[in-house]
Amino acid sequence: MQAKSVMDTGANVSAVPMWAARRLGIALNKESKQEAFGASGTFEAYRVKISVEAKLGGRWVDIGTVAALVPDTGPSRDPASRVPFLLGRIGFFDKYSACFEETKKVAWLRRVDGNPVAAAAR
Repeated sequence: MQAKSVMDTGANVSAVPMWAARRLGIALNKESKQEAFGASGTFEAYRVKISVEAKLGGRWVDIGTVAALVPDTGPSRDPASRVPFLLGRIGFFDKYSACFEETKKVAWLRRVDGNPVAAAAR
């Protein structure tokens, strides 16, 4: 399944909407359920591990396995709500550095290990 995501430099963890987790067959069990905190307060969420590939600069790059939360909220359950995938600091930004050049409306990603897999995205 392909879906757009948001690189959220302010997010502590990556997140997957519940409708997408179900469509991808990701197991959501009560042992992985926990209380999570967000801008609007607390909510229940499942902790999962997912494999991520991102299309960077026209080619697919294997990000690897990242820890993510699956919020158990109404908007997260509804595919029509357009709740996005979030790529946050733990899981994504611990593997990639990002540089945002706002004047040119370009973002560059580079592996933390220094390998130049960088890609520009407009």
